[in-house]
Amino acid sequence: MEDISLGGPALADNPSGDGVASSFGSDRATRVSAPSGGDTWPAALSEDNRRLVENKGWRSPDDALKSYRQLDEYRGRSVALPGDQATDEDWKAFRHKTGMPEAADGYALTMMDGADENATATLKELFHKAELDQRQAQALYGGMAEALAMSRQMTTERQAEQLAEARENAEASLTRAWGATDGEIFRRNIEMARRAVEALGGDGLLGELRQLGALTDSNQILSPVPAKAFAEVGAQLFAEDSLIEGGEAITANPFADGSLNLAAQGDLVKRDPARARGFIQAAGKRPENYGLSSH
Repeated sequence: MEDISLGGPALADNPSGDGVASSFGSDRATRVSAPSGGDTWPAALSEDNRRLVENKGWRSPDDALKSYRQLDEYRGRSVALPGDQATDEDWKAFRHKTGMPEAADGYALTMMDGADENATATLKELFHKAELDQRQAQALYGGMAEALAMSRQMTTERQAEQLAEARENAEASLTRAWGATDGEIFRRNIEMARRAVEALGGDGLLGELRQLGALTDSNQILSPVPAKAFAEVGAQLFAEDSLIEGGEAITANPFADGSLNLAAQGDLVKRDPARARGFIQAAGKRPENYGLSSH
């Protein structure tokens, strides 16, 4: 009877003597110990590692190695935060690695228009002392620049409002004393004030008045007191000059102390009360004392 074997060599060459079973068992062991990949590869891992594979969604050993490689590269680029025992030098080294320049002038700040270079240099020193990195320094500098611009705008608007209010108040005070701005009395007193300023100092005096806040840069009146004072001085200085009003020449202010003329006063009060009031006020006196109203 012919010997039939499923396991390769004859039974005589098989020391185990188990024939077919021995040959078949050896082949099965080889296939289990060397899986070819796919979904079966996590089977050889521990339970914790199989759970990790499942959570990470790795489909093959290549996925796991790729993830590890990326993590290793990230760790190579990252900077470790100094520990509790770190020295000042350790922290300084950490700051340098995270973007703080070696010196204050290393900050590359985008400067605002009209920025003062000395002030910016001082800020850089403060930023470096505070150990700010480039991004933090720029953010802080930009915020300060924006706040300063807003403050300047608010200051400019507030100054414009204050100037407008001062002009209105000055004009109201002068019109109460001299009448309407387009009237003869008002124009006469403004002319007397202008001539007095010119005689007493000219542009230099105008500059002083601007610095004191009595005039705007365009010489608009902000304070009525100096204007009235210069009008009185002008009336005194130019009392002998001819003042033309309504086509009639008056050679002097009959109410001014330096050119008092009682007859001319009475005639002017009777004939032209408005003009008389203007001369009286230009002389620094009260119209009520001459039987006239102040308006």
